[in-house]
Amino acid sequence: MEFHCNARLEGFVGTDRLSGIQLEDQLIDVDIAVVGIGLIPNTELAEAAGLAVDNGICTDAHCRTGNAHIYAIGDCANSYHGHYQRAVRLESWQNANLQGAIAAAAICADACADACSEIQAVKNDAVPWLWSDQYDWSFQVAGMFDSQAQLISRGSAAEGKVIYFIHSDGVLTGVVGWGKGTSVAKDVRVGQMLLQQGKNPPFEMLADDSISLKKLLKL
Repeated sequence: MEFHCNARLEGFVGTDRLSGIQLEDQLIDVDIAVVGIGLIPNTELAEAAGLAVDNGICTDAHCRTGNAHIYAIGDCANSYHGHYQRAVRLESWQNANLQGAIAAAAICADACADACSEIQAVKNDAVPWLWSDQYDWSFQVAGMFDSQAQLISRGSAAEGKVIYFIHSDGVLTGVVGWGKGTSVAKDVRVGQMLLQQGKNPPFEMLADDSISLKKLLKL
C-alpha cells in the first residue's frame, strides 16, 4: 500500500478504460479509481419550503427546522451541536444514526407536549466519531480540529498502531488512530471519552504508551 500525501490531481488517463492517474508531478498506473470528495447538500427543496439554509438545512439541537412540522437529519442537516456550542454539519454514520433517534424523540415530545417532557433530554451533543477501513488497516477519528492543530504521537505505525492526540493552543481537540485491524478502536474510544468529558491530560502522559489511557479519565 502506497500513499501520496498533499498530491494534486490533474486528471485521469485512458480511452475505453482507466489506465492511469496524472498527478501534478507524476503519472501513476492504475486499473481502478475510487473518488471520495465529500458532498454538497441538496437544499433546493428546503429552500423552496422556506427553511433556513446555511451549508445545509439549519436545525436546533433536536433536529427541528424553523417549520414546526419539518425535521432534518444526516448529511444535509447543519444542526446545533451542544458540545461545540455551534452549528455543525457532519457526514458520518454515527451522526446519521444518532440524529435519527434525536428527531424521533423530538417528534414524540412535540406530539405529547408536557406529558413527555423528559424526552427533551435527547439532544445532539456527542463528540463526533468516524472510521474507514483500508485493506488490513483501520483509520478512526474522534473530535473536530483544523489543519493548524498540533500532534502528540503515541506508539508507531511500524509496530502496527499509532495514536495521534491533536491539540490547539494546548487544548485537546481530537484523536486519530491508524493501525492493523481493530487495534486502535479502544484507544480512540477512550480519546473520545476524554473529549466528551472536557479532559485535558498532560501531554507527556498522552505520549507515554506505558500509561493506560483509561487512567487519564480519572485525572
